[in-house]
Amino acid sequence: VIRNLILIPVRQKDVYISSKRGVPECVEGYDFSTQEWFTEAINANGKAVFLGPHKQDYIKEGQSENVFTVSRAVIDTDKQKILGVVCACADATILKEVVTEVALVEEGTLVAILDSKDEFIYGDEKIEGQNIPELLQQETVKIDGKKYTVIREVSGRNWTLISLISHQTLYKKVMFFYILGCIL
Repeated sequence: VIRNLILIPVRQKDVYISSKRGVPECVEGYDFSTQEWFTEAINANGKAVFLGPHKQDYIKEGQSENVFTVSRAVIDTDKQKILGVVCACADATILKEVVTEVALVEEGTLVAILDSKDEFIYGDEKIEGQNIPELLQQETVKIDGKKYTVIREVSGRNWTLISLISHQTLYKKVMFFYILGCIL
């Protein structure tokens, strides 16, 4: 669910925010260049930039719920000049729903979403505490005494969904088919 859309000119003189709840008011004099999503969008030259859960401290009156953002620079194609940044802010609970759905597919599965720098955005706390770059180099890992197979899927938007499937779960599946094959 999109919470709001924000249009910020490069000079940040007039900031435009729209929301289903009306027109939220921006914190007066807020410097958007301090926001990671703003600076990364400027540096990405028109490519979409995703940023994981964060507070909207630039909006007044209770708009500090966690959101994740998709932002992109607005470019004048004739002059190849960046005019500003447009940002869509979505409710971060969507990430929780995605991770929960994937984890429910198989019992004993740990799931996490990583950004384009392979930094943890959202997911199982057991993965968050791991050395992510090292974990991604392995086919199998051991966490809390249990062995897991690492499966990595990169989206077209530079986010990565990693699943750690318990060897115990895999063993149960293999045994089922082995027994079924023997019976047949």
